[in-house]
Amino acid sequence: KPSKFGFVIWVLVLLGIVGLIGGGLLYVKNRSVSSEPVTAVETPTPTLEPTQTESPIASVSGTPKATPTKIASPSATPIKTGLSIRILNGNEQKGAASAAKKILEEKGYNVVSTGNADNFDYAQTEIIIKSDKISALDKLKTDLSGSYTIGSTSATLDPKAAYDAQVIIGKE
Repeated sequence: KPSKFGFVIWVLVLLGIVGLIGGGLLYVKNRSVSSEPVTAVETPTPTLEPTQTESPIASVSGTPKATPTKIASPSATPIKTGLSIRILNGNEQKGAASAAKKILEEKGYNVVSTGNADNFDYAQTEIIIKSDKISALDKLKTDLSGSYTIGSTSATLDPKAAYDAQVIIGKE
């Protein structure tokens, strides 16, 4: 009858062999990664040397200083009219709301969401705006009319809506 003691010894020997193999593989892997030589490369920094000019203007002495220059970034475009706009696809054409979003964002508008309208039967594009933002309606209509046929516009958007204007993209 084999003893339990002999079985335990075989299990321990087997675990030891597996541990040695695993440790050896880990050592070889780490050694190959860290064996690549790391060399520091010194990059020379150019310095400006003052030059002599034959100008009667008073010369400037000392070390020249760099003057920061402001560069306008694309994100610095002001948000037009402070409107937050929701765009809905009302024409079944895939990506219509996203295309309108791109057009309006390029013109400086803040588009907060896109989605599908309640149906896809809108013949023309509709604009619904909050009554307190009515002054922005004409500009929004003008900016959209280059790409879409504008149908109805109204200032009947619920004042509690999370956005200031809703644009439903129609088929035309």
